Amino acid sequence: MVKNLKTILLGVLIILSTIAKNEGKDQIENKEHEHHQITEITIDDAKYQASLRLVSLETTKGYGHGHICAGSIITQRVILTAAHCVMDTTKKPPADRKPQEFVVVVGSANLYDEKNNKTLQYNVEKISKHKSFDWKTYKNDIAMIYLNDSIPWTWPTAKAISLNTKLLPEAKMCKTTGWERTEENCTPTKLVADTLPIISYESCKALNANATQSVICGGCGRDDVDEEYCREDAGASLVCDDQLAGVGFRVDKCGTFSNPGVFMNVSVYHDWIVKTNNTFYNKNSAKGLGASYVHMLILLCSVFSYKLF
Repeated sequence: MVKNLKTILLGVLIILSTIAKNEGKDQIENKEHEHHQITEITIDDAKYQASLRLVSLETTKGYGHGHICAGSIITQRVILTAAHCVMDTTKKPPADRKPQEFVVVVGSANLYDEKNNKTLQYNVEKISKHKSFDWKTYKNDIAMIYLNDSIPWTWPTAKAISLNTKLLPEAKMCKTTGWERTEENCTPTKLVADTLPIISYESCKALNANATQSVICGGCGRDDVDEEYCREDAGASLVCDDQLAGVGFRVDKCGTFSNPGVFMNVSVYHDWIVKTNNTFYNKNSAKGLGASYVHMLILLCSVFSYKLF
């Protein structure tokens, strides 16, 4: 009798656990439909947004047509983007591109408005791709791009965004921004924002074999994405509580619960970002300010509430 009772109780627990799991999934999906809204935004809504462009395409096809990836301004001289964005995929196997092959444009939502007086354009001095980036699996798909000059602190439409360092809870609503690409010809058009809930790593892994614990997954609940979207920008920004939480490397079809957008988890790479940035400034201290002056500048900026990270 006792044995049968234990068996019955175990069966009830399994059923209740399954129901709770399904309810959790339903809550996330309901949140997607409740909060999801893709909207066109201005640069004032995402002053951290940067456009990574190939010089060759800008020259042959015209201003703005060289845009290949989005990025995020994380200091006045550093853009954070996806590692595969700085690779030449026309070569077999893909090879690293040189800094002089790129320009970075900030300060404008319109990719093609060359006459916008709030737009700033920079050459690239150096590219630091994660040394463990795997092209086949997109593992460690993150890179830092160093501009040849600093973005002015007071520039009205280009500001650095601070980095998230905390673990994000499941179902937390965040925002992703990047340039929308149309299904017609996959050409980037307008800067858009979307809201999406964070999906647990377990759910993400079950839906995407390449997902590792260094990524964040999010769903945004679009049922009509196949008709409207080719894909969103690689290097797109995932922002939670006004901090950069993710760098997009697979945000095609926007991301639903069954087809999540996948972002590199900035909190996981925070130490790598800080160390790589410090290495750059230490190596270049002889060209301008000494290392001690650079550290003093960073300290002063923090005192006056300017965020380098």
